[in-house]
Amino acid sequence: ENGVVHHLTDGPLDEGATSGEVDWERRRQLMDHHTAVHIVGGSARALLGPHVWQAGSNKGERYARIDLTHYKRLSRHELDSIEDHANGIIATDPTVDKLVLDRTEADARFGFELYQGGPPRHSEIRVIRIGEHDVQACGGTHHDKAGEDVRMNFDAETTSLRFTSLEEADALHTELTELLRRAMASAHEGVSDPEQAKELSHGVMKCFRTTMQALNAMRRKAQEPASDS
Repeated sequence: ENGVVHHLTDGPLDEGATSGEVDWERRRQLMDHHTAVHIVGGSARALLGPHVWQAGSNKGERYARIDLTHYKRLSRHELDSIEDHANGIIATDPTVDKLVLDRTEADARFGFELYQGGPPRHSEIRVIRIGEHDVQACGGTHHDKAGEDVRMNFDAETTSLRFTSLEEADALHTELTELLRRAMASAHEGVSDPEQAKELSHGVMKCFRTTMQALNAMRRKAQEPASDS
């Protein structure tokens, strides 16, 4: 803030000069997991279809988890395919670009799919772009190259990922994506006030999320066992 870095500590510090150092082992693990979640999400969308959406994630020092939307539980073959695809991306070692963009510019360049983790609250956002594989708004810590000590390995816990979506979601999502892209472009046309453009973008994202909530409700209803009556 205003050129000053604020850092929270676990206890009080004496006044005067002080120093600290980053726990690089822990930081490196967090960088691995933040970068890996982007790569896995991109690989899942590449193999399963554009309806795949990040519904949640958790990145810690010991492991990472990503929750994705899909219309059925993944088979072992599908999990292995995503793992192989992700490791193939890592093998090409694409650059991890860290861009700080005005929200309006980010919307125009990348569209609403940038916000897999939800729409940001600020007019300036940080964008993580891994080559041509994946791009998302994210404030986490990442490697500069995707191949830096990252190796994807899905263990048994991976099978507990929550994959939920309608079978027609591929076509529906494609149509919805185009409609929202056009809506966001129209919202920005002729709007010179950045705050107004941001509010319009928020409105479009709110509409999208409301639609997805309705689809999820339909999905849950469709997955309920048929009544004997």
